[in-house]
Amino acid sequence: MRTNQLSACVATLAVVLSPAVMLSIRGGTGYCFFVIFALALAYLVKAEHRRRAAALFREHRLFVLGLIAMPAAILFQIAVFRSSTFPALDPFLRLALVVPSFFYLGSLACRQLRLVQWGFVAGALGAGTWAIYAHFHPAVWVDPNRLGNSFINPIPFGDTALLLGFLSIVSITRGKPARILEVAIKIAAFLLGGYASYLSGSRGGWIAVPLLVWTTVGGRHWLAGRRARITLGCAIVVFLVALGSTSIVRERVDAVVSDVTELQQGNIDTSVGLRLELWRASALLYLRQPAFGVGRGRLDEALNELAQRAEAPRSIVNSGAHSDFFSTLSQMGTVGVAALLLLYVGTFTPFWRNRLSADGEIATASYLGLAVVGSTIIFGLTIDALTLVMSAAFFALNVATLLAWIEARKREIGAVDNSNTLKLERPPRTILVACPRRIGDVLLVTPLVRSMKTQWPEAMIDMIVFRGTEGALEHNPDLRRVISVAQHVPLRERIADAARIWRRYDLACAATDSDRALIYTWLAGRKRIGLVNADRVKWFARVMLHRIALDRQLQAHVVSNTLELARLVGVTPRGEVVAPGIGPDPERRVQFEARFNAPPAVLPGQPMAVLHLRPMHKYKQWTVDDWAATIRWLRAHGFAVALCGGPVQAERAYAGQVVVTAGEPVLNLVGELTLGETAEMIRRAKIFIGPDTGTTHVAAACGTLTIALFGPTDPVRWGPWPCNWPVGEQPWARRGSGLHGNVYLLQGESNCVPCRQEGCGRHTESTSDCLTGLPASRVIAVAALLLGIQAPTQAKIVDISR
Repeated sequence: MRTNQLSACVATLAVVLSPAVMLSIRGGTGYCFFVIFALALAYLVKAEHRRRAAALFREHRLFVLGLIAMPAAILFQIAVFRSSTFPALDPFLRLALVVPSFFYLGSLACRQLRLVQWGFVAGALGAGTWAIYAHFHPAVWVDPNRLGNSFINPIPFGDTALLLGFLSIVSITRGKPARILEVAIKIAAFLLGGYASYLSGSRGGWIAVPLLVWTTVGGRHWLAGRRARITLGCAIVVFLVALGSTSIVRERVDAVVSDVTELQQGNIDTSVGLRLELWRASALLYLRQPAFGVGRGRLDEALNELAQRAEAPRSIVNSGAHSDFFSTLSQMGTVGVAALLLLYVGTFTPFWRNRLSADGEIATASYLGLAVVGSTIIFGLTIDALTLVMSAAFFALNVATLLAWIEARKREIGAVDNSNTLKLERPPRTILVACPRRIGDVLLVTPLVRSMKTQWPEAMIDMIVFRGTEGALEHNPDLRRVISVAQHVPLRERIADAARIWRRYDLACAATDSDRALIYTWLAGRKRIGLVNADRVKWFARVMLHRIALDRQLQAHVVSNTLELARLVGVTPRGEVVAPGIGPDPERRVQFEARFNAPPAVLPGQPMAVLHLRPMHKYKQWTVDDWAATIRWLRAHGFAVALCGGPVQAERAYAGQVVVTAGEPVLNLVGELTLGETAEMIRRAKIFIGPDTGTTHVAAACGTLTIALFGPTDPVRWGPWPCNWPVGEQPWARRGSGLHGNVYLLQGESNCVPCRQEGCGRHTESTSDCLTGLPASRVIAVAALLLGIQAPTQAKIVDISR
């Protein structure tokens, strides 16, 4: 225990010292980097720690892959083409070596990791103190006109000082009042860091100021008012105007204007002209070796060859292209550019998706991470920001520390998977719920819609579904509109669908774990939440959504999982599945009533049983003979039997076969009714019997006594949700038959049930022995039990739940 505490203290000290000594001690950041790396290797010796590291990797795959992509690409160049050099690999190796450090830092306590902010403050104070000293002692200036120090030239010195200064004030915690002394020290550090950058004259780094200002003010509650934003904007403009009038800024801007003028006159021998020529030559080298470039560390040789052929001026021969992008483009080609972009996206994404966290500390660490990554990207536009070993180590260790801080804070407050409540400024007026799946999926999302409509009665809620499934929402009183889209359409139509919903909704919900639902949600919503598979959380889902709910597919019913989305926005979940209907139109109701005047199938006052015979897929299908036996028993006990189903020819043919085999008068309405009319018919029925299909879910929602015939399907997730079933309880066990609410789930008796496979042949047109072997006598016995009729003596109810 003491050893662990000691190593944690040493790691904390190294985390703080790394940015603190960046600009004051040669190699200081590197020493801190390798101290933490050594502690990480010792930490990963234990199997338990490796399991924790694996969990952290699964959570942040994109982040880890982004860090290792560049060094992996350079190693490939060395091993396969022998075009890169090991010295060129050295700085980028820091990116890969920080991965085990990230796993180790993720195990530290939040109170230790948050101290990194004081490392930023110390670094900025140190840079500013050096700038003040140098101002009064010109002899220490390495460059007579621009401030640097003995081991860093003015450009990276100024860029890093600027970043450290801004990080000092970005670190002022959001969500709670900061102490006056803390604010004063951090503002002083910001001013001193900015002063050091000002004396360095690093005009390329100043381009990052707008981003750094945004990270400073982002997430501040006091900026919610328009007056505060206007005041801040005016203050920034006044500050920039005053800064622009100073001699150093004027000189640097005048130098750019002069260089451009010289360039227009044909003189490239200026700072801007030579840089543009260097970039042109880099692009030329890429065109000649587009896949892998000339090799990392070989740029000066390649430029020299161009100069010898008079294709580039000799004055641009250099080991770097003064731009991370152009250096990578020329030396590593398309593969290198892809690795660089992966580095940028992989390190930027986790901070971006956590920036809106309701927890002030997580939001602060996120904006710090965005400042580090974003400024590094911008600095890299005009210098080789990552080719310096100290800069690469600084970048890698700080992004790892800040993301570890976020994870530690989540662990501390119990905010798992970023699924804490999304704070809305006001109740949403427009909501889109996306469920591009099958009819049953669409129907089982209606409890979420009902919950939101009950909580926000003024909200206008739309649903977007696949064409052909909108019948599940027919005359749903909670919806304003149903948007139906084709499942397979040309690109032009998809673009039109996207334009139709682009950012038109205050809140959008991906109510099912599908890429299509995710895309519609991202297109439509200004605020976005979604359901994602708990076993496979997609990185782009975290990017596109503000909050996610985990779909624990094997552990809970789809209704329960979907209602987790309600909790994300502070809505009380209600487990009411809303069945479709036919509406109040009198003429339509008269036409509907006329369908039941068909003696001898239906007689006045006769109780009715509704049967849905054929599901979409054969592996969920019962047998013709068993259906016929059930119909004969119902007719023998005075029931009118009505058949429902879809318009597909296969369903009509199957129903006709059952009717012929039964030899009894039956009201065959297969393919004749809409889903709303089917629901209305089921409401009038005494009992409904059907397989695992969308109509069975409708019957359960209507409150009618329902017998659901289940075989390979897992009832834990897909069993019919009984009418008015309480939200907090799961209605079905994985194995067993029984009555819950108005639904009797009758499961096949095979030992493999439920196998969760597509039949015994493992394809949709195969059969399932657990269903084909389910005798009609079992169904009849259950129906008799539910209807209060004496069951045949040879039949018995088999309950395999015991």
